[in-house]
Amino acid sequence: MSVYNRDYMRDDTGGPTSGHPSTWSVITRLIVINCLVYLLVLLIDVPPSEPLTDNLSLSLSGLAAFKIWTLVTYQFIHGDLLHIAGNMVGLFFIGRILLQMVSPRQFMEIYFVGAFFGGILQLLFNLVTGQDGLIMGASGAVMAVLLALATLIPNQSLNFLLFFIIPVRMTMRQIATVVIVIDILGFLFSLLASGGESESREMIAHFAHFGGMLTGWAYIKFWFPKSKSSSSSRTRNQKLKRRFGMSKIREARMSKSSKEKKSESDTFVSGDVDAILDKINDKGFQSLTKEEQKLLEKSSKKLSKRLDKDQGSQ
Repeated sequence: MSVYNRDYMRDDTGGPTSGHPSTWSVITRLIVINCLVYLLVLLIDVPPSEPLTDNLSLSLSGLAAFKIWTLVTYQFIHGDLLHIAGNMVGLFFIGRILLQMVSPRQFMEIYFVGAFFGGILQLLFNLVTGQDGLIMGASGAVMAVLLALATLIPNQSLNFLLFFIIPVRMTMRQIATVVIVIDILGFLFSLLASGGESESREMIAHFAHFGGMLTGWAYIKFWFPKSKSSSSSRTRNQKLKRRFGMSKIREARMSKSSKEKKSESDTFVSGDVDAILDKINDKGFQSLTKEEQKLLEKSSKKLSKRLDKDQGSQ
């Protein structure tokens, strides 16, 4: 199945096709804002005068001049078309999946806190190394979204086109691992190429990426609501159950009242599966091990076949 056919890729979050801006999803609004700012920079910043880039990008010298707002605004400034295109494409595809599992408020927290701490970590690196290049772009925020999703559903496989040409199937954990490795290699290469120093006014903010990744991971691990007494948590778990075909197990068990039907259900709904469902209610889907997810998927498929067979014989 293509990733575009899955539930989380359907436009039920108020995308651009919804018409009025008030109906847009938070992802659509973020993309529109970033694109508008990029166009504004193209119109106003004509070298050697670049007032928007200088006053909205993040840097140690800027903070020394009390440009505190740059801790927020730097993420909306992009160096070139490839820079903004890469960030917005990543935000669109990865963000839409995450937005099916968290509330818009939680998504914004992951996005903006990831950008903030990404900027802080890059500033600390620049301070230690004596660099002061301009920090810009939404990469830290997008990395936070990516790692949040990979932490939430690490074993979920996605089909996508690498470079829009090569079909690839990878789990979210594998995708996150590849991105982390590429960033580490890019950072090491930049150190070797520059001899540990950077003379460029603008540079790739690898530590902003790392800060965003750390934020996305930490948010899901430590701040994401897991209590089953929370209505948002219950809603999230119900969505996860439906998405991965787990609700069929619970529904079938509850619907079989007779002794004969109960015995049929027990063939597919073992005590282990029941314990896994309870674990999801208590701690969320991300708490399941790979083996538990496989057992749950296997049981769901078996039960679906039995239910289809029973309905066909009636």
